[in-house]
Amino acid sequence: MKRNEKLTYITCNAIFQVNDYDQARSLLLTIPQSIFKEVSIPALSYYVDAIKHMYSIANADQKYFCNVQLERVMLSLYRDALKRSIDEEESKYGPEETEQILGILSIMAEIYSEQGEIIAENEVKEAIILIEKQKAKQAEAEQRDLDMANSFVKMANTFKEKGEYSSALEYSMKALSIYEEIRGTEHPDTATIYNNIGNVYKAMSEYGKAMGYHEKALTIREKALGTEHPDTATTYNNMAIVYKAMGEYKKAMEYYEKALTIREKVFGTEHPSTATTYNNIAGVYKEVCDYDKAMEYYEKALDIVEKTLGAEHYYIAATYNNMAGVYRDRGDYDTAMEYYKKSLDIKLKVLGDEHPSTAITYANIAFVYEAMCNYDKALEYAHKAREINEKAFGEDNSKTKGVYTLLSDLYAAKEDHERSHEYAVKAGPDDE
Repeated sequence: MKRNEKLTYITCNAIFQVNDYDQARSLLLTIPQSIFKEVSIPALSYYVDAIKHMYSIANADQKYFCNVQLERVMLSLYRDALKRSIDEEESKYGPEETEQILGILSIMAEIYSEQGEIIAENEVKEAIILIEKQKAKQAEAEQRDLDMANSFVKMANTFKEKGEYSSALEYSMKALSIYEEIRGTEHPDTATIYNNIGNVYKAMSEYGKAMGYHEKALTIREKALGTEHPDTATTYNNMAIVYKAMGEYKKAMEYYEKALTIREKVFGTEHPSTATTYNNIAGVYKEVCDYDKAMEYYEKALDIVEKTLGAEHYYIAATYNNMAGVYRDRGDYDTAMEYYKKSLDIKLKVLGDEHPSTAITYANIAFVYEAMCNYDKALEYAHKAREINEKAFGEDNSKTKGVYTLLSDLYAAKEDHERSHEYAVKAGPDDE
């Protein structure tokens, strides 16, 4: 370390050890001002921090700017430190420090103006301009990083839709790293990323990890947005989905009802978001075999979406699909088929015959035909689902393999053991 650097650090350390404004000012004046063009930016930064410390003592002692020489030195140092930081492309100050320095300089400019110190006031203004430039540069850099993070989010969503969950998780984590650094760990935007990660883990059936991230999101949203915000309701809803997947139906119902309370209050009882919650609550009743209650809530949801979205909206198709599931579980296969085909008609019009959601309905129809022992018809629809899934996801995707399992069972029922074995191999071993 150069002698001038060492002198700077030693003197600044001494300043931090005292709590007397006059003594701190005297120590500052012992450093020859000529050395500051030679010392490094970190050493100069330490000197600036010492000045800020001296100001904090001055404010506590109610002592103000009474040494014009020192004040001008300080102004010059602030200006030079900022200018060198900007010129050397270093991130000299964070947002909070920049705001603090800007506040000090603004106060000094006001005092100098009152005293008629025009030259010093101009130095303050120049320093303020430099700070604003630095803030603008930092904001641009942060926005570039956020734009990149948002691209990662889009990529993660695409991978999740394709069932490539490890890649979805990888890009979600990249986005999270950026958001935590820029927005912090208690910002609603960061909560959204936590929520997304929770959804990926849910899709991977890693329910403990999924719940952990949803709880992080909930803590932020309750604190930042309140307990009656739609985003908070979304988190309750997502937690309920995880509880349902874990078979904890009582907890699932508790969180769905929390979401419903918020959505009914914020959106009213005839809004699609409210209908979504009715649908979800119906799904829990279906799981516990309370089919009457399930149908009651599905019909509430259907009534809302027909009024608000029209008779041929995808949401109508999804609700028909869910209602068909209740009839299938009850063993009412004719009515189940009626509702599955209603769902299919809408999906073919809205989504087309190559959409993964259309494949879901083809598979559901195949299951009903299987239950009715109409294996030829079941195979017809199962192969339709297979073709879509192979094209959309590939042969190694879990959704495609699920259809392979269905085909294996259907061929086994027809005693076509060769074809049954073929699809059993494609499906792979059952998960442990």
